[in-house]
Amino acid sequence: MALPLTLLVALCLILARVASEGTAAQYCHPESPQAPVVFCVAANTRRNTTTQSTDLIVTFGHQRSQRGGWAAVGLGEGMFGALMFITYAQESSTDSKSPQSGDGASALMKYELIANLTDLVMSVRTGKGHFEPRPAAMLPEVETNMLSLNQSGWFQASFVCYGCHDWTSKPARSTLQPWIWAYNSVQHIKHASEQSRLAAHEYWGWFDLEMAEAQSTSASLTVPSIDETIPNQIIADKYGTEKTSSSWFGLHGGFLAVATMLLYPCGAVAIHSTSGTAFRTHLLFQIPASIGCLIGAAIALNVAIQKHSVNFLEPHILFGFTLLLTILLQSVLGYTHHEAFKLLRKTPWVTKCHRWLGRFVVLGGCLNVILGLQLAGASTVVLIFAGSVTFLDLILIACLSVIAPAKADVPTQEEGIDIDAVPFLDPEIDEKGM
Repeated sequence: MALPLTLLVALCLILARVASEGTAAQYCHPESPQAPVVFCVAANTRRNTTTQSTDLIVTFGHQRSQRGGWAAVGLGEGMFGALMFITYAQESSTDSKSPQSGDGASALMKYELIANLTDLVMSVRTGKGHFEPRPAAMLPEVETNMLSLNQSGWFQASFVCYGCHDWTSKPARSTLQPWIWAYNSVQHIKHASEQSRLAAHEYWGWFDLEMAEAQSTSASLTVPSIDETIPNQIIADKYGTEKTSSSWFGLHGGFLAVATMLLYPCGAVAIHSTSGTAFRTHLLFQIPASIGCLIGAAIALNVAIQKHSVNFLEPHILFGFTLLLTILLQSVLGYTHHEAFKLLRKTPWVTKCHRWLGRFVVLGGCLNVILGLQLAGASTVVLIFAGSVTFLDLILIACLSVIAPAKADVPTQEEGIDIDAVPFLDPEIDEKGM
């Protein structure tokens, strides 16, 4: 009887220990035509009695592309303010050589890449929007326990994030915690470090982890293991490809770039001309430009909602939203100025606000176009071209700002007529005013 009783006690102790350590929350992303990415995340938490905070223990693994690249997971609902864990490897110059022809070419290429990898890196970063995430001083302490890459290309990292509950978008003990992921399969990183510059992701998505049962009461550190046989907690994950959304964002940028860099400046030139049809020409530029801005904003908002990443504190989005409101206000002021002119009434504050808001829209729109191009990973040539157009628009606005006050100083022959608008509205008024 003594032996079975001893075995029973030992079994109870083992079960009690397992229960105290908790079960890791896990998510595995299967390969699919929309997102050919394979990765798994297993995570649990523990209460740190020393710091009186909640630590996060994570094991993250992914199938690395033969061409290189990087993979990342992060705490948060979008890139803005997310805490990201990014893994990548340094490659030697021989990594880029093409595989030989034959049935074993792919396997040969894979083993050559593995043999030439010199450094494995896990970089902890945060995002300030849809920009490249960067390391920052205020990030929590993260201790890497293991980095490995086997011959099949499986890259795995285990780490502890101390006090990570401060970075969760929901309370640490909430039932579901939102996570994001991203993947790049083509970037060659020649000199890998935690500060390495990273190219934009090709694929991205998000998922939720059920953390209610992943809370360990044990004081010891329990590193979770990935078990691919365990089904996902939440199967309705969402993901997308940058190729799909980038075409829509390209259309969004095209509408706004043409409107702010070309149409609005042309409309400003038209209203300062001496032609009797100047006002009508002004409208021919301004109305399509404003409609284009509204269409471009609607496209961006629709794609952002689908990507589950709307955050109006992101600089490009915040500035764009401000410009959109300014365009609407400036249009109302322009209409008010025109109606007052028809009644031969002066509205100097309306006219000045209309002009200065228009200048802000042109220059602010140009700058936001450049921000958008940076987000899209535009080439240096494209950025230089956009910067040159912005500089030309700046010179144009400066010249028009000098011309407008000079015209306002010209005496009128009839009290109540705004001489700055006389040539643009009515030829009969033009004759009386000039």
